[in-house]
Amino acid sequence: MQPRTNRFSERVHAEGLLHAVVPAHAAASGKALLAFSPPRVIDHVIAAGLPAFTPHTITSPEVLRRKLSVIRLTQIATSRNELECGKAAIAMPVFYGGGRVAAAIELAVRDIGSELKPAAGALSVACHSLSRQLATEFRVTGNRDGHGTCRQEGQG
Repeated sequence: MQPRTNRFSERVHAEGLLHAVVPAHAAASGKALLAFSPPRVIDHVIAAGLPAFTPHTITSPEVLRRKLSVIRLTQIATSRNELECGKAAIAMPVFYGGGRVAAAIELAVRDIGSELKPAAGALSVACHSLSRQLATEFRVTGNRDGHGTCRQEGQG
């Protein structure tokens, strides 16, 4: 997400996030999406550069790849002081048909140490529920003729 202002220290309101972009390597939701993206996507993000937004931002490709490996195992991504000092968040992926990542849900937390477990529990329920719903809808609407496309009305 890229707020309407370039100053990350200013408070960002929800309407300022509309059509916004966040650097994937610095945000919990970005890392949750990257962890389950094809390797070429990760390579592209790394090749574009991993700029530092704070002294805590991951800027090393090796460190990012290790972090993404852990996220693939735990399905929990975190960001602590990486995008903005004093800000922390956790995120989890949402999947759709074929186990492909569709989205990520991120929660801002005050303290990852004390809030990780309850927030991860709530996120897990939400993400698994959405994943089940998307997978069901994908099966119903995405594969009507056995080839992954929908037939138009009037066609045999």
